[in-house]
Amino acid sequence: MKKSVSYIVLPVMMLFISLPVYASGEDDVKISDDNNTKCVSFEHDESEFNFSFPFMRDYTGAGRHNNGGHFSRWTVTSGLIGLGWNSTIDQTAGLKQRGSHSIDFFWGHILALRYRTARKGPSVSLGFGIDFRNWVTREGVYGRVAAGSGVVGCEPWPDGAYDGSSRLYAFSMMFPLTIRQSLSHGFTLTAGASLDVTTHASVRSSYRLDDVKYSSSWDGFDHNTIGFSVLGALQWHDIGVFARYTPTSPVKAENGMEFKTLTIGLAVAW
Repeated sequence: MKKSVSYIVLPVMMLFISLPVYASGEDDVKISDDNNTKCVSFEHDESEFNFSFPFMRDYTGAGRHNNGGHFSRWTVTSGLIGLGWNSTIDQTAGLKQRGSHSIDFFWGHILALRYRTARKGPSVSLGFGIDFRNWVTREGVYGRVAAGSGVVGCEPWPDGAYDGSSRLYAFSMMFPLTIRQSLSHGFTLTAGASLDVTTHASVRSSYRLDDVKYSSSWDGFDHNTIGFSVLGALQWHDIGVFARYTPTSPVKAENGMEFKTLTIGLAVAW
């Protein structure tokens, strides 16, 4: 767990170092000449609070597409939805996951509080969300190491078995802290870290033997409750791609089976 802490401490340190730099910029500018032939006003009005939800965004003010107008420092928002495919790295020897069937779906910001540091500066969001993952292997069957225990292990398929598939499922609550920076031409860059609290884990396995299908399932394997993720997304308007790295294994290392997860997929955020 100590190694994993560095993956979330570093982004948080970078966040607080960068905030004063962006927040110190001037947002109000007036330029005029003595003859009153030119007058350029970049003044704006910072409101106290705003809301930004799908199809319910408040874009009031003349400055949405220029340097003037209105913006809010604080916003209640929702978003940061991702659908991707898991691949495992640094896994226990002999444990091979099938990435094309291992899915990660998360809604990182069911509800989030966002602070905008400056008109063109980054916005910082702290939110709450949920995450559903599974990891699939066809190299063996996940099962209980001992009867009635919550310890999970991977054992070879029975002799003659075919069409075998075994999955680990995990459902977690997410608490992501992200920085979002608007770029040119409608692009946006998002980066951050998430504290992941796994509340439920289960195992599903099935295979065929002598034309008979066998299946098994059980809940509550001995999983890591606390985990961390580092994520980043590049979007064009609301649609883009994301990558997410999770250095904490869903299975406790003392069980003799562990792996880290790299997820790549599609992201939707606003």
